[in-house]
Amino acid sequence: MTSLTKDTIDYLLSSQSIRERCQQIYQKALANEALHFQIAEEHWQKVVSYVDRDIKHHYPDGKVPYHSRWRHLEMNGNPLYEDLLLPIEDGKEKARISFALIITSILLDAGAGPHWSFTFAGTPYQRSEGLALAAYTMFRSGLFSNDPSKPYQCDSEALLNLSLEDMREAMQITKDNPLAGLEGRFQILKRLARVLASHPDFSKPSLGYFFDILLAKSKDQKIAAADILNTVLKVFSDIWPDGLKIGNVHLGDVWHHPLIKGLEPNDQYVPFHKLSQWLTYSLFEPLEQYGLRIQGMSDLTGLAEYRNGGLFIDLGVLRPLKPDFFQHSYTPLDGEIVEWRALTICLLDRLAKDCRAIDLPLDQKLPALLQGGSWSAGRKIALEKRGDLSPPIKVDSKGTIF
Repeated sequence: MTSLTKDTIDYLLSSQSIRERCQQIYQKALANEALHFQIAEEHWQKVVSYVDRDIKHHYPDGKVPYHSRWRHLEMNGNPLYEDLLLPIEDGKEKARISFALIITSILLDAGAGPHWSFTFAGTPYQRSEGLALAAYTMFRSGLFSNDPSKPYQCDSEALLNLSLEDMREAMQITKDNPLAGLEGRFQILKRLARVLASHPDFSKPSLGYFFDILLAKSKDQKIAAADILNTVLKVFSDIWPDGLKIGNVHLGDVWHHPLIKGLEPNDQYVPFHKLSQWLTYSLFEPLEQYGLRIQGMSDLTGLAEYRNGGLFIDLGVLRPLKPDFFQHSYTPLDGEIVEWRALTICLLDRLAKDCRAIDLPLDQKLPALLQGGSWSAGRKIALEKRGDLSPPIKVDSKGTIF
């Protein structure tokens, strides 16, 4: 049984720990001492040019919005969610609805697999777009609310009453339209219900009141990005079914790697907090719309998921050491995946510095790179390489990590 001190646990739940731990593995890779990958420097400029071209194609003026779940809820430039929010005059209530919508959407956002699609307005959508539209449709229908007079919320009672069959039907899942990780997503919502009902920081068992929790942490209309992430990690820690658990504390997206030298002898862990960081980035806009200023965006990192990581493999910068590497399937706890994700974090930092197509302040450059950017470029090269948008590495994440 792993045992770590409170100081180490607090550190692993910080944004600082993500970059510092990933750097340990990255430095080993630069010295050709990593366990599973080597970095092929001769291909680096190919990645920079490929991403620059993609950004200029999508955002020719260089003004790239934040990488967030909101982008998946815009159809031909029109925000789907506007008609939910426009009638609301109270700023706090508008923020609460935005929070409830975007958090539920992100908690349901993990690899959908290649065989599922969601039909919206007569058009089928796959993967991230399909999941976003499915979550939006469920939220809009009032599926997550137990109060008919307030359909646009997510409360504990509605989630506790939600059945797997409800979810299956709402997400259009059939034998011929299977979704990867349905059970994992369902269990996350059940865990969320228990958090809403029992966490002392929630004044009401309704997800939108997470906005009030963050508002209380702001000062002079300012809030630090690292504080948002830290609050996300601590308030929602109990919803994660996978990842590291120390005693009664769920650390979530934190994994063992033997090259890590930690704060104590049995600490060889590297955190990524992918979904939590994705959630944090997606909360920036409703917080800013309320009037808060987000400080220290660059304290967060890139997202260690298969689009960003796939970009570096497909363009040759990350090269597996074993010749039969791509013949195997992996899980998030496998050292190969942990190392791939850690190297992805550091290469995204490097890419943000070298990218020339983003005309934004340095503090906003990484979230813009992810949007502009590395994620869409990773999808584009995946389509070119394999024709079906599948990642270069087969990973079984049960719908809870990637």
